[in-house]
Amino acid sequence: MTARYSATLYAISGHWCRMALNHSLASGLAMIGIGLMAATSGAAEHDENPDAGDLPGSAQATVGPDGTALDAINGEIENDADQDMFKIIIDDPVTFSASTNNAATTLPGGDTMLFLFDENGLGVLASDDIDGLNFKTTLAAGSLDDAGGLAGVYYIAISKAFTVPSSNAGDPGAGEMWNPDRLGGATTTLDFDFIPNRGPGWDVAVATWFPFPFDDFAGSYRIELTGASFALPEPSSALALAIGALGLAGCARHRRRRETH
Repeated sequence: MTARYSATLYAISGHWCRMALNHSLASGLAMIGIGLMAATSGAAEHDENPDAGDLPGSAQATVGPDGTALDAINGEIENDADQDMFKIIIDDPVTFSASTNNAATTLPGGDTMLFLFDENGLGVLASDDIDGLNFKTTLAAGSLDDAGGLAGVYYIAISKAFTVPSSNAGDPGAGEMWNPDRLGGATTTLDFDFIPNRGPGWDVAVATWFPFPFDDFAGSYRIELTGASFALPEPSSALALAIGALGLAGCARHRRRRETH
């Protein structure tokens, strides 16, 4: 290869690298702009897809615009043995709340239960019926703060009536995390600061679910949230940022090579 031909190729590669650099910078700036707009935009929702698992290791991470409030989680209880758990970020323990008290929750009778676990799978909050006539569920605003909860990673789980988490997979009844006498019927939001709320397995991470005999039914649900955000950014955002970073790194190598010749 002649020196002139080599120089020509190098000049062409430099031209394309400058174009890639400009494109990478533009992409990066665009993604930053999108992120800033998302942080100041309205809330968004997460739709269960595929079926969410029921333990922290199989929980479905909520995915949405980075820095955007998570307004709701929509999903379906498919059968008597189905419980769904989702990974979320709680930004503000004072304002955090969760509720299935809406028309989109169509489980027969709206009979749901909600549970909140910390990042280690330890129980934090639980609730059953809103009152004797409304079988939907609310984790009340302020209850996490009252329980001493801090901002961070949490898991929120939903089950149908009379299906409760246990920390003992071998003997679920012996590991019930919440006192079953406190969960039945109309309840306030239960936390473990109040000792009578504790079941025998209250201080061990959730390991299984214990369904009491009850009708096998299915239906959709909508968990409306406040004080929470998505656990993971949208893949498209992460991919664009990664591509931009690779482009910048490649051009940096090209520039260093040029400077040494």
